[in-house]
Amino acid sequence: MYNPATDRVEPYEEVWLDTVPPPGTLIAFLEKEDGSSFVAIIGELRLGVGRRYAWRSEGGKTVYEIGWGEGMHIVLDGDVKEGSTIGSWIVRELWKT
Repeated sequence: MYNPATDRVEPYEEVWLDTVPPPGTLIAFLEKEDGSSFVAIIGELRLGVGRRYAWRSEGGKTVYEIGWGEGMHIVLDGDVKEGSTIGSWIVRELWKT
């Protein structure tokens, strides 16, 4: 993965923890039209990854950011459906638990 501190691609290990969101939690995955970035939304948690940035927010507050977090402020209103576009983002998946 790209490390902006060294301006190089370096080994990276990602660690994921399983969790079960409560019933009614909004789940969404969006992809940039050019395929360069994605955003995952699980309730109040958001994670974005792009070619030269990564970010995570919780409850509307940014808790981690490297580079500029494109897509950090995507708003999913009642008109959004799978296949919809929001700016240059495509909603690939959208459902509630």
